Formats: sequence, structure tokens, C-alpha cells
Amino acid sequence: MKTNFLKTGLIAIFVIAFCVANADTFHSTTVGGDWTDLDTWEENAVPSASDDVIITSSSTVYVDINNAECYNITVETGATLRNKNNQSRILFIYGDIINNGIVTTPNSSLTLNIYGNIDNNGVWSNYSTNFTGLGSHTITQGAGYKFSGEDFNAADTTGQITALSDITFDKTDIDLNGVTLIISEGKRLTVTGATEPGNAILFKD
Repeated sequence: MKTNFLKTGLIAIFVIAFCVANADTFHSTTVGGDWTDLDTWEENAVPSASDDVIITSSSTVYVDINNAECYNITVETGATLRNKNNQSRILFIYGDIINNGIVTTPNSSLTLNIYGNIDNNGVWSNYSTNFTGLGSHTITQGAGYKFSGEDFNAADTTGQITALSDITFDKTDIDLNGVTLIISEGKRLTVTGATEPGNAILFKD
């Protein structure tokens, strides 16, 4: 398992290096639609690993394949990112995710594999969130918001995770595979109704 995570991390390094030089920004239409549908995007193409994505306010985008990918992604206020109905789907995010809207799984599952950072200021209730790759990560969460998906994980090869704000997990199983979660000075970690196997949590004075 560790070898697989290492291979994934090395691949991500090459992908990210490529992304920096070849990034475009994709915007969902007001209606949204399936990730792989050209009509979902103002640019009339499907985002790739090198592209930033903005899910625009009032639109809903459905991840309808297991290898959907982008670099950075922003879910605007009033927008929704979710899986296609009754389908278990995966989105690879090679940069950061900012959620000001809704990231959810009404049925079946949506898995997010994140190589960068998380900034959550909305509803975060997709099935599985995974920090992966070889780099470090940060988590920021707006006041009154929470992570409420089924599980929140880290690959054992990834770098340390730093919480830059108060963080709340509600009924979410957390497995960081021994990766250290650093709680910044003066910040609070709240975990309710969940398990925390294999975690090292460091509170900074």
C-alpha cells in the first residue's frame, strides 16, 4: 500500500509541474451538468489536470467518471459539486479546493483526492475526502461550518497537515495513517460521533 501511495505521489509531482505551465480556467454554465459534458462548461471543453475550475453560483456539476481531474477548484456560494445519481465517483484535485457552496453525496459516493489545501466555508458532506501526494497540506474552515462526510483520510506518504483555523468534524471517521495534524496556536479541534484511528495530533502553544 505504501509503495502505491509513493508511486501516486511521484506521478502527482510531474502532473503538478506540467499544470503550472499549462493552466486554463474553466467556468460552469449557470445550469451546470455532467463533468464530462462539453455543454457544462463555458469553455466548451472538459477540464484536465492542468486546469483550474470554478463552479459558478447557482449551478450544479455532477462528477460522472472515476478519473475526473483538475488543478485548483472553487465552488462558489450557491453552487453544488456532487456525484452523478447512484454512481460512486472520484475527483482528483492536484492543487487546492475552496468551497463556499455545497460539496455533497446525496446517494452512493463522491471521493475527493486532494494534493493541495482545503478552505471550507460551506457544506462539506461528500462521502470521502483524502489528502494524498508527497507535500504538506493546510485546512481552513469558516466559523460555524464543519466536515460531515463519511470519512477523512491521509495517505501515509503525505506531508504534515496544519489546521489554520478552528476545525470541526461531525460523524466523520478520521484516519490520518500516522500523519501529524498540527492545530495552530489558539485554534480548536472538535470531533463528535466519529473514530480517530492512527492519528498524531499536535497542539501548538
